Amino acid sequence: MLYGKDLGNSWSVHITISATAKNPKNGPQNELSHMRIVLDTVGESLDEFTSTKQLVQAIRDAIVGHLLGYLSSVLHRDASFGNVMLVRKGVATFCGFIHDFDYSSPIDSSKLTWKGRQGTPLQGIPLRGTALSMDEWKNLREPENELKERAGTVEFMAMGLIDADPKICADHQAHHDLESFFWLLVWVVLRHTHHDRKGTSAKLFGSITPHDARERKENIFLWDVHRQGQFPS
Repeated sequence: MLYGKDLGNSWSVHITISATAKNPKNGPQNELSHMRIVLDTVGESLDEFTSTKQLVQAIRDAIVGHLLGYLSSVLHRDASFGNVMLVRKGVATFCGFIHDFDYSSPIDSSKLTWKGRQGTPLQGIPLRGTALSMDEWKNLREPENELKERAGTVEFMAMGLIDADPKICADHQAHHDLESFFWLLVWVVLRHTHHDRKGTSAKLFGSITPHDARERKENIFLWDVHRQGQFPS
């Protein structure tokens, strides 16, 4: 999104003067201004891929974006179809990105180093670049409790979290999000590519309950290729 001086030398702002004319002292703060905003599309839906190579590259780049967020002490917790997008051609050099951090949680990543970049302690500097104030810390729930809450979209949620009891060590961690990227790839391939596994998408992702969803995902690793693509009984 571009606005104001980001539009270049040609930008202009229309401001009223009537309030100032009536009250020179307090009027300026009540004047109305007309700003022009320019919007552009930078992402496209993941199912708009032109090749499976582009699809895999986009998910790979989204994983890198997830990693950068993690290094800044932010865990995304909802890697899903709507939150991973293709980069529109010509906009950037990478192929995909992850967005929508509504379910994200603060996390301690200080033990991780990637390409010379050190992770961030929980009390460190978050993505916005400034430390949290005392009031902001008071408004945050205990990170340990927040990470015990299941977050994400069931189709892409890690097996260890889908029907886990929050009271029994079910903390949402980075490896759960990485598993979500795997299920996202499987979901897109089954739904948006040509293959000979007709009906597999519904069998794998058509669950109603969390327990059923976990069992269906576990069964994919027990797949019996000699039974014409049927799940084992």
